[in-house]
Amino acid sequence: MFAATLLATAAATALVALPFAPDDEAANPMTFSQSQWGGKCGKDKGTDPGCLRDDNFTKLFPDGLVIGDADGADDDDQFAVVLTSAEAVAKFLPKEGDPKRLTEDATDPGKNDSMGGSLAGQLVAARLNVAVNDAGLVEGASGSLSDMVLAEGEGDLAGKSVAQVIDM
Repeated sequence: MFAATLLATAAATALVALPFAPDDEAANPMTFSQSQWGGKCGKDKGTDPGCLRDDNFTKLFPDGLVIGDADGADDDDQFAVVLTSAEAVAKFLPKEGDPKRLTEDATDPGKNDSMGGSLAGQLVAARLNVAVNDAGLVEGASGSLSDMVLAEGEGDLAGKSVAQVIDM
């Protein structure tokens, strides 16, 4: 059985690695770290995360990549980070530091901005991984990453898909 590791929130302040498994045993999604997503485009456009980001961001995220508040940066009491371009993603990743709740809306914050700490970077990487895998853009990868379901454990995340955990 294929098991992927997805980083998700635990009490919105800590990161935990969760094992997910696909419904289809033949599924073989490929994931990249936030450092890889924040890197430059190399030579292999089919598997290089920097190239995948640069070549496909606008198509995959026409309204920008959003983490946090699903309706984006607005005037409500929920907060979001919105990355509007591949360049904005490269400038944002990798994020380091303690995982934190978002405390304000931000559009295209930089790497040194403390917005969300490492949690924000992991969520951006997770959204990118799901988008490129589900669109079939990663050479050698197959199957839907977003449909993979938490394979073990109990509690609020048991039985949740990757997409559901990312959207929490």
